[in-house]
Amino acid sequence: AVSLDYMPDIPVLTPKDFSKSFYAVKPSKENRSSWGKAQSYQITTVQDGDTVHGKVPSKDALVKCRVTGIDADETPKTWKGEPGQKYGKYGADTMKKMIANGDVSVQISMNPGDISEGRNICLITVKGKNLSTSLVEAGAAYVYREFAKPEMAAELDTAESKAMKAGSGVWADPDKERPWDYRRRYKRLGKK
Repeated sequence: AVSLDYMPDIPVLTPKDFSKSFYAVKPSKENRSSWGKAQSYQITTVQDGDTVHGKVPSKDALVKCRVTGIDADETPKTWKGEPGQKYGKYGADTMKKMIANGDVSVQISMNPGDISEGRNICLITVKGKNLSTSLVEAGAAYVYREFAKPEMAAELDTAESKAMKAGSGVWADPDKERPWDYRRRYKRLGKK
């Protein structure tokens, strides 16, 4: 993966930066499940199992994406004093394998407020297949039900059931700490 440090002159875009032409329809509170039009997306960095940074060639800018509807184990964040979780590296490595040499496209959520810690909420497909579903089915991520889009819920639940039955990835240790609980614990300890 290429580090963002090597691309200092490329702006990083957030939803407020996009022109109307970037989106298929205008964002609205009534259209809560609306996505922008699909665009080619060149991933430059896999941050962890649910976050990537990439370039949208038509905009010549970087877009930080939180993959929609999932939550993956945390990777180590030494600057915050967090060791990461048991399957953090597995999630990131699985993401890297899935996107390698693939035809990747991104659709950015147009819902007002759909931004997570400076990251856009994105629907990413690789060779036409939903990346969220693929990561959950591989046991590299959990369904993040609190934030999953309604139109994806059944597909993600089916993928998670398959992973659980197979004991894939995170499901090899069903009693382990979930990523949202891990973050809550570190926040409570004052590490965030």
